[in-house]
Amino acid sequence: YDGTEQELIQAGSTTGGTLKYSLSATGTYTTDIPKAKNAGPYTVFYKVEGNDNYNGDNGGSVAVTIGTKHLTITAGSDSKTYDGTALTKNSYTNTALAAGDSIISVTITGSQKVFGNSNNVASVAVIKNAAGTDVTSSYNITYTNGTLNVTKRDVTVSVADKTVSYTEAEQTGNTSYTFANVASGGNA
Repeated sequence: YDGTEQELIQAGSTTGGTLKYSLSATGTYTTDIPKAKNAGPYTVFYKVEGNDNYNGDNGGSVAVTIGTKHLTITAGSDSKTYDGTALTKNSYTNTALAAGDSIISVTITGSQKVFGNSNNVASVAVIKNAAGTDVTSSYNITYTNGTLNVTKRDVTVSVADKTVSYTEAEQTGNTSYTFANVASGGNA
């Protein structure tokens, strides 16, 4: 598959009569060689008309396949420092498409909210040609995951100084402290 119309067989010749073709055993036979664009199996039927020198069928069929084009779609990757919100990346890259074809949509699913990483997953692409016809089935698509990575946030904890006079009683520490650089909605 390359997005262009292709002849399904080479022109044949006979020593008498006219060679005709059809994409259906019961369809109309013409001298035009059958053509197709999309990947898939095809059966080309042929027969010789106008040659009275032979008895019998004078025809047959041939199986022809237009193979699928390999395509890799890779989900986007991204990273950020923890901020209390989910990291998502709704993007992808792809290898070359056939001329005139476009990716209309790709489903991207992935979310990472806390420290760590997870897959950003691409799936379910829709590909159309310039005429708007869905040609997704003409591609053998490999989906590759991206990575969503959330790194740890630096937080500063400050404890207030406490001065007491000596006594024989046990002293307690100061319970006054502050946090700096905590993510919005984060708990200290």
